[in-house]
Amino acid sequence: MGMTMAIATAAMPFGMLAAGIALETVGLTGTLVAIAAGTLLVTLSLLVNPYMSEMDALPAATEGAIAPADPAPTGRLNPSGER
Repeated sequence: MGMTMAIATAAMPFGMLAAGIALETVGLTGTLVAIAAGTLLVTLSLLVNPYMSEMDALPAATEGAIAPADPAPTGRLNPSGER
């Protein structure tokens, strides 16, 4: 995540520059429509991404593997006061 965050942070000034140029050339309404269309396109692309449907699939059971009965304790109290 460190490299992704570094690249995203380094790209921010270029995005602001592109937004400023878009505002000057096509105006506020055109810029907002373009941003909304891009956001919609990226969001809808998740529907056709085959890796997204694989995330819902259960992992294949491995032979001899035993699933844990309880999750690891977190040390936090439940609303009833129990650990």
